[in-house]
Amino acid sequence: MAEKLLESFQSLEREFQDCLVVNAFTAISPPEMMYDDICTLALDNFTSLIILPFHRQWSCDGNSVELEDESLRDINYRVMERAPCGKDDTEALFFTKRMTKNPHVKLTVVRFLSFDDVDDDSKGSGYEGLLDNELLDEIKTKNKIGNVSVKYVEEIVKDGPETALIIRSLVTEFDLIVVGRQSRVETPQTSGLLQWSVYPELGVLGDLLVSTDAGGKASVFVIQQQRTAMEV
Repeated sequence: MAEKLLESFQSLEREFQDCLVVNAFTAISPPEMMYDDICTLALDNFTSLIILPFHRQWSCDGNSVELEDESLRDINYRVMERAPCGKDDTEALFFTKRMTKNPHVKLTVVRFLSFDDVDDDSKGSGYEGLLDNELLDEIKTKNKIGNVSVKYVEEIVKDGPETALIIRSLVTEFDLIVVGRQSRVETPQTSGLLQWSVYPELGVLGDLLVSTDAGGKASVFVIQQQRTAMEV
């Protein structure tokens, strides 16, 4: 898995020659201390994004598990615990915005609202205040990010099970699904899902997307934003 990941970055370096440099590091340490090496290296190099592979690897058809590494799961969990949650959905949105610079990428933004959100005219701050974000407003009103066309979908749900039902209907339509982690945060849109969570380190929606009964063959990218010093 590590070799394939390195090859992908080296290919990216060749594609963007003189604009991107890839440096490979090898660290030898006990499994229980590997998370510390990752976090220290990221801090020393002012890293803005850490990519961690999921501990499960599925077959090409997505119907069976080829590899399950619990030691890797523990490392991932420890790293994420040291990078506290911030506004994960906002980070996921800005990350996908950058992806639209690739002309071959087609982006669909799906936003889940509760009935309370629709009835409440005071939303403008906090998590639900994302609606007022300039980027999301542009997507909603113009179906564009800059000059790139974007599909915007708004789903109004009453609870978590209804959200899960809609997500299961979407997973077969995409090659990559990007979600914010929002670990241990329950909203009306996800109510009732936490108790069924198998991989809480992925957040409620991330856990739902990798569950065996979700269907589809899309890759899942779960994003967690690190807090700034002002937010701690």
